[in-house]
Amino acid sequence: MRKLHIVILGFVWMLVMGCSDSDDANGDIQGAYFGTFERGSSVSNVELILNKGVYTGESETAKFPAICNRGEYSISSNQIVFTDTCIWTADFDWTLILGGSWEYRLANGNLTLRHPNGDLYSLKKK
Repeated sequence: MRKLHIVILGFVWMLVMGCSDSDDANGDIQGAYFGTFERGSSVSNVELILNKGVYTGESETAKFPAICNRGEYSISSNQIVFTDTCIWTADFDWTLILGGSWEYRLANGNLTLRHPNGDLYSLKKK
């Protein structure tokens, strides 16, 4: 009976993993992404490059959002954690700095990053 349970659990695990529509099933989130950042009704075009645990990026609007020119990121489950390593001036809202934990989804080349405060990145892999 125990072997049957193990076989069933193995089958369910393979079924769940096989049904994923995510591009990152093998950890392939790396790449250059272009799209928008939204906070409330304000929107800005952005670029975000993810490569081997290091990120960089920029925004068409100064410090909206503020993306470090060389930060670090790590992934766990459906969360990506950005660690900002830049030095910033105090003349803007620091909650606009890309940092902390974000829920992410990568499917068909589209990367969505959603912060608990409502901030949203909608990006397309180049």
